[in-house]
Amino acid sequence: MAKPKTATHWVDRARDIFQNAVGPKPSGEKIAEKLRMTYKADATGPPSGRKVRDIIREHRKLLPSKQREHEYFTWPRSMRLGLLPWEASRDLLDLVRYRHDQPSKGVIALPIARAYWRACQAMPGAEIDEKYKVATQLAWWEVAGEKPPKEAKGAADSTESLHWYVAYAPWRSDEDKEIYNDQIELYGAFEEFKPTITTRNEDASYVAQLAQGPSTEGELRRAAQLHALRKDEE
Repeated sequence: MAKPKTATHWVDRARDIFQNAVGPKPSGEKIAEKLRMTYKADATGPPSGRKVRDIIREHRKLLPSKQREHEYFTWPRSMRLGLLPWEASRDLLDLVRYRHDQPSKGVIALPIARAYWRACQAMPGAEIDEKYKVATQLAWWEVAGEKPPKEAKGAADSTESLHWYVAYAPWRSDEDKEIYNDQIELYGAFEEFKPTITTRNEDASYVAQLAQGPSTEGELRRAAQLHALRKDEE
């Protein structure tokens, strides 16, 4: 009988812990314990130590470039490794500084960093939190690995509502905001953009965690150690 497949969000969480560990790599049992302590259980996990060992065994088989996809963003290392373009440096460093007083202490996961850079290209002049909201949505669609869901039965695809939201740029001025709202409320031209990261797919919880960043004291300490260690490697 085939073994049940571990859900993607648990696989990614285990790989994140393994890849960002400072010093000796943790065992499957240690990672499984951390998963139990850090994340709320769902119908698919957390996985056992044995399953985590299988996950890490497969992770080690990946090319180094694929393994690094689970690292946190650090400058200039992420750029030197080709994980992000050099042109993204200033925007991402601004994001790190902006979020330094948040629980994450400025630790940014690569999927979030990559999505934020894309949002910056489409939203010049927008406030950081506005771009971060869009980036989190983009990252969820990418990590969930499925077609973005419908916002409601019969409504436009949620990618379409984001398209019009960014096109009308209601954050730019009161006038732009009024025009955007008129298109929705008076003319029914399109649906209002509402982030859907909290909807059906359980992988959304993984992206929500990525967006928030490490939350426990131990995670923050390890992230700070990892940052310092990688700076020494440069």
